[in-house]
Amino acid sequence: MLISCAGCEKPILDKFLLNVLERTWHADCVRCYDCHHTLSDKCFSREGKLFCRNDFFRPVFHRNCGSTENSLWYGCGVGLSSSMLISCAGCEKPILDKFLLNVLERTWHADCVRCYDCHHTLSDKCFSREGKLFCRNDFF
Repeated sequence: MLISCAGCEKPILDKFLLNVLERTWHADCVRCYDCHHTLSDKCFSREGKLFCRNDFFRPVFHRNCGSTENSLWYGCGVGLSSSMLISCAGCEKPILDKFLLNVLERTWHADCVRCYDCHHTLSDKCFSREGKLFCRNDFF
């Protein structure tokens, strides 16, 4: 049985393949969704799409005024709809910070990545069970 690439959907006949986001890829198909550069070292993901660091953290420009302000209102006065915002998996509030974290394929405020049991911030390693995050002590 042939395995097909998540990027181009063609069969992978290469000696080596990459497993990214629990999907299989040709090495040349692991590319940034925005700039299309090959991602050979690190990649970031949002909504199942791969990004390089620059494009992942780039502010989003509003089409009408070009504003990149971290506020719920653009410079032209047009408000952000809830569908335009990324919500935190921990607190469910919009993420307006410049930096965010992707853990377990969900997006978080850095301060919201906490142990489910003891509520300490998880800054280094975390473990998961049934979609919940744990520190090492509470996981084992």
